[in-house]
Amino acid sequence: MENRISLKEHLINIYQSIKLNEKFIFSQRFFFFFASVLLYFIIVCVVNYFNSSAERIGEEGIFIWLLSVPGIALVFYPSMSLVTSETENRTIEMIFSTAGSRYKVWLARIGVLYLFVAFIIFILCSLSFIFISDFPFLGYFFHSLFPPIFISSLIIMLSVIFRSSNAAGLLSLVVIFFLLITYPPLSSTSFNLFLNPYIKPQNIDYALWTSVVMYNRIGILLIAGFMLYYSFFRLNKREKYI
Repeated sequence: MENRISLKEHLINIYQSIKLNEKFIFSQRFFFFFASVLLYFIIVCVVNYFNSSAERIGEEGIFIWLLSVPGIALVFYPSMSLVTSETENRTIEMIFSTAGSRYKVWLARIGVLYLFVAFIIFILCSLSFIFISDFPFLGYFFHSLFPPIFISSLIIMLSVIFRSSNAAGLLSLVVIFFLLITYPPLSSTSFNLFLNPYIKPQNIDYALWTSVVMYNRIGILLIAGFMLYYSFFRLNKREKYI
């Protein structure tokens, strides 16, 4: 019975923490990002419609510019504010004093954010499939989640290290720009964050390409997990954030 009560208390604490987190996940600034992403998507679709067949966006462009990059834009602000907003609102002490593991609270918040962004990406993927081109729908949706997860973990780690959302956002923009300009030379390697498994280079064997994709996805998840773990580890030093 005690275990059941303890589990119930943990679930209540996590729920209350998520409710507190709604202020920045569903804030006006976040919906500004969402509206900007939607406007960007509509403009690309309209321009693509009036282009000639040879100039229209292909599957590779859909994966990067209509799914992955909008996903990154959607997680950008909430990831910046995950820790710093608690400091500004003076509610971070509540997180540190939560019964049980406070890591569950942070993970619950991140999980809610990822689910919401995945839902938006699913909508964008559906619209791309309907209005632009046919492509492996579920595969594109699944693989387009990896770049936002990686960048979100990076932003959270930087915001914890520098204790500044502005510094985290600026440095993350530099990293994103670097990853985009290095995309062409790294397009067929495991080091490409925007790797599209459905665009196989002609000079690579299928089995080798499968290994490249697998190592890429595993690497992204491991690095993202390490960055989140390091962020939680740094958060143990509560005096720096209160």
